[in-house]
Amino acid sequence: MGLLYTLLASILKSLAFFKRMASYSMIVAISIDQLGNVILQNLLNKLFITKKSEHLFGNEDHTISSVLGENKKDQTLSLVGNRVAEILDFIDKNHVLNSIEH
Repeated sequence: MGLLYTLLASILKSLAFFKRMASYSMIVAISIDQLGNVILQNLLNKLFITKKSEHLFGNEDHTISSVLGENKKDQTLSLVGNRVAEILDFIDKNHVLNSIEH
């Protein structure tokens, strides 16, 4: 009985550890995405959006996907920006619209 309890407790601790690591990994990925939004702002503004856009890349609190989503919603993505959004949406359905930060 004690062995079974120890085994189950170990499994549950492992599951909790993996859940924490998954959450941590997501936070790190979002941070890297936000950093990329800032570092690549001039290039992304030139390639991914039209001059009519009111949602520019470069805000440190937004991800690249959220800016793509805002511009997709406003129909101010360039041809290249539309293709990138389509690829992201193919990988994760409605990714760029779901990424919009309200």
